[in-house]
Amino acid sequence: AKDLGDVGAFSTVKGVELGAEDAALCDAFASGTVPIPWQEELIETGVFQELNVWGAPGTLPPDLDPSAAGGAGAGKSSTCGLL
Repeated sequence: AKDLGDVGAFSTVKGVELGAEDAALCDAFASGTVPIPWQEELIETGVFQELNVWGAPGTLPPDLDPSAAGGAGAGKSSTCGLL
């Protein structure tokens, strides 16, 4: 194991090289809920850009803003609550 100060951004200049053992270890753990090939496809096809729409910095987009028109109290909930 290398000293954390030597790892940096995994630069080969610092002498850190990731090998087959490292790749196998990484493959043993899930890094997220969406497989990498699917993430890459979403980016390449432009779907991610289409869906990744936000408001101005510090604000919520209208579909997430509860005070926006059509928000809370705009109609009956479609949620069914049985007790």
